[in-house]
Amino acid sequence: MPSNPRNGRPYPYRRLAAILCLPLTACGSSDDTSGTKTDDKPARATPQVNAATALKTISATVSTATQNSTITAANDPNHLLGRPGQYTSKVTFADSRVQKADASGFKPGDVELGGAVEVFDNPAAAKLPG
Repeated sequence: MPSNPRNGRPYPYRRLAAILCLPLTACGSSDDTSGTKTDDKPARATPQVNAATALKTISATVSTATQNSTITAANDPNHLLGRPGQYTSKVTFADSRVQKADASGFKPGDVELGGAVEVFDNPAAAKLPG
């Protein structure tokens, strides 16, 4: 089991991780030759997914997870928010199952207190290297 680099104790919990990808296309069909719509239904916009709305959905099932920080370009510790191929939104959350003794040395917003949700533009960008 990996140990916490700040206090040397093992992590007693599993982090909840979610990687969400925004759909890249809108609904609707087109005629192969003219590019015009072939149905009478108006195209519906795909709802925008961001990390906060994703965490709200997750929290409906994981009631111990609560948002504690919204990451912006100004406070992103990784300096990746909005960069090409990186996440487009990110929030961190606390999980009340993390014991106080295991949370010492951390501040609100640290993923060790629960985790993070990052949203990417597409599946390729969301894949971990390696």
